[in-house]
Amino acid sequence: MREDVKNFVTFICGENWEEASDEDRRGGYGVACMQAYINGIKPTVDEFVKFLEIPIEDVKAPFAQLLQSGLFSKAFNARGDTSLNIKLDVKKGKDKEDYLRDVKCAWGHIAAISSGVIVRNYSNMDIKPI
Repeated sequence: MREDVKNFVTFICGENWEEASDEDRRGGYGVACMQAYINGIKPTVDEFVKFLEIPIEDVKAPFAQLLQSGLFSKAFNARGDTSLNIKLDVKKGKDKEDYLRDVKCAWGHIAAISSGVIVRNYSNMDIKPI
């Protein structure tokens, strides 16, 4: 995995996310996929594999969970979410601590959704993936 993305995933998921359970690994790879998407990568398995420099087997399951949960949709607006788009340089002191807590919480939800621990169902809503 790209070093910059791996550092971010480790910041969110902890030092041992790759050696932990299957759920933890899927969560980490889902965080990597969402981080790539937020940074402009087209949300497809092939694009994520190429950008993240990881095997397709590591991307398929978390990608499917994120896609089915509507996280790549315009309605979810991940690219516009202030808790997913980290700006550490604008926060200081207590504000920074509160901000980091919010960031980790938001990204923790991304990890949980990509691992299948949390399921978002949009079947009765008019939300389509992009």
